[in-house]
Amino acid sequence: MTQVAERLQPWIAAIETRPQSPTRWLQELRDKSAARFAALGFPTVRDEDWRFTNVAPIASTEFQIAGEAKVSQAELDSLPYTTARYRITVVNGRFAPELSRLLDLPVGVRAGSLTAAASEHSDVVPRYYGQLADFHGRSFVALNTALAGDGAYLYIPEGAIIETPIEILFVAAGDSASQAMTQARTLIVAGERSQVRIVESYATLRSGTYFTNSVTEVFAGENAIVDHYKVQQEGLDAFHVATMQINAQRSANVSTHSFSLGGKLVRNDVNAVLDGEGAEVTLNGLYLA
Repeated sequence: MTQVAERLQPWIAAIETRPQSPTRWLQELRDKSAARFAALGFPTVRDEDWRFTNVAPIASTEFQIAGEAKVSQAELDSLPYTTARYRITVVNGRFAPELSRLLDLPVGVRAGSLTAAASEHSDVVPRYYGQLADFHGRSFVALNTALAGDGAYLYIPEGAIIETPIEILFVAAGDSASQAMTQARTLIVAGERSQVRIVESYATLRSGTYFTNSVTEVFAGENAIVDHYKVQQEGLDAFHVATMQINAQRSANVSTHSFSLGGKLVRNDVNAVLDGEGAEVTLNGLYLA
């Protein structure tokens, strides 16, 4: 077995033992992305896009898929920037309804589990999930698509104007002695002429080494306005690799502002497609070294 194959073997084993999705199209997508990750392997500094980011510490660590963790409301309230009226909470990659704030959402807005939406909102989710963020040439996107068992889903209907920010909170929790990994997945679909402000937060209730691999897909319909903020506050020994894919239709306006305040090795890849005349995308970022 070659050195590269040996390095990939624990990751392939994790993929092979993952639970199967009951939704056929989603399982087929996961299988395709798993095969693609096996073919791609991890990027190295010899790859042009990664020559300044050495992910060898991630590739050489045998991370285990993060298990379920009990998190109390008091623990969640102790985290900074979690005071939003509306909140989708995801703990170790799994939607946590008891820790979310989704009562009295505006009419037509859907928010919650991405896995549930794959079957319950089947007229929308298959059109965008795994279609915006391409896994064919991106190792970490392929890994996320293969392993993400759940995630956050937010749908804003056509013409809806949401004046109150909606938070999507990803929490890393559990035994600090374990080297756990979480595949954080988010799908945001804003219909034509809709307006929404979103805060995508990453926080931790554990210490030690862990790995968050995040993929966020954002679709903005014609004349939609999406104002997105990402606040990343992982532990100081954590690894955080994120991909954000934006598709802005005609005259849509999307802005995203990223704040990286934690993590041992952090990378944010943001890709935007201006898919129509008059589309605008603004990308801002700030990090604390």
